[in-house]
Amino acid sequence: MQTKLFAEGIRQLLEVAKAKRACVTYMEMKPKYCHRRFVSANLERKGVKVIHIIEKGQTRLLI
Repeated sequence: MQTKLFAEGIRQLLEVAKAKRACVTYMEMKPKYCHRRFVSANLERKGVKVIHIIEKGQTRLLI
C-alpha cells in the first residue's frame, strides 16, 4: 500500500469514479478475508463512500 504502483491505481480509480459510478470486483465474499480491505480503507481515509456488496440484495456500508 506504500508503493507508487498502489498510489497510481488508487488515483486511476478515483479518476474513473469522478466521471461515473465505479465498481471494483473481487472473488472473496467477505471484505475481511480479501485484500480489498486495503483498497477500501485507503479510499475511506480519502472520504470516499465505500459499499461492499456481500450477496445479491445484501450490502454493507463501512463508515
